[in-house]
Amino acid sequence: MLHLEKRICETIKDYRDRFFIAISTDEGTIQLNADRQVRAASVVKVPIMIEAFRQVEAGSVELDQPIDIDEGSKVGGCGVIKYLTRSNRFTFRNLLELMVIVSDNTAANLVLDKVGVNSVNQLFEQLGCRNTQIERKFMDAEAIEAGRDNYTSASDMVTLLKIIGETNALITQSSRSQMLEILSRQQFRQKLPCYSDPDSGVRFYNKTGEIPGVEHDVAIVQRGKARIYAAVLTQGWQNNGMAQRYLAEIGKHLIAYMS
Repeated sequence: MLHLEKRICETIKDYRDRFFIAISTDEGTIQLNADRQVRAASVVKVPIMIEAFRQVEAGSVELDQPIDIDEGSKVGGCGVIKYLTRSNRFTFRNLLELMVIVSDNTAANLVLDKVGVNSVNQLFEQLGCRNTQIERKFMDAEAIEAGRDNYTSASDMVTLLKIIGETNALITQSSRSQMLEILSRQQFRQKLPCYSDPDSGVRFYNKTGEIPGVEHDVAIVQRGKARIYAAVLTQGWQNNGMAQRYLAEIGKHLIAYMS
């Protein structure tokens, strides 16, 4: 762990103040500005998925329930629903999958409508995630102009990843397995998983987030029975591509540690 921390700190030494990192393993933790609140971008879709599966277990919503989408509900940014011909009906399960694997903003807003913003925020309170809050839907420019946004911290994201990765009283093994399966199909792999090699046995279950100046990736990294919970959040960039390269280098260090 000391060697891993040294390599990460050396990698980001010129931009240390732009990084907010929490990494948890069986051997210990690494924290750098881990409790600093930052704009969440799309990594906040992870707890939205957790709350959705909680409500599925409670019987409030069914995974195979069809959801009709009117044209006015479709928003831009990441995703495909807005750009598909006659894409006006999906199951709730489809929306969860699209929300995560291609970060579809239309799907995320529809899931939020179904489970309720207040319910997701109550989940944060229950878990002690004091720095995480949802104040607006995705691609809501008016809310941003009014000063409302979504926030999180690296330490909070690790707490949320552990709800998916570890046995707990909040959600069942079946739901956790389904969420891991969705995360494993992530299409955005240019950050922490960038250097991953399927032959190495190291697997990433990750969710990215990005808006201008902000680049995030949070992941469960697994090899055999060993797991890392990693949240690497970063902001303050004029060029997002530069931030992605740093995230990929940090991911390389995680792979080396696991190997």
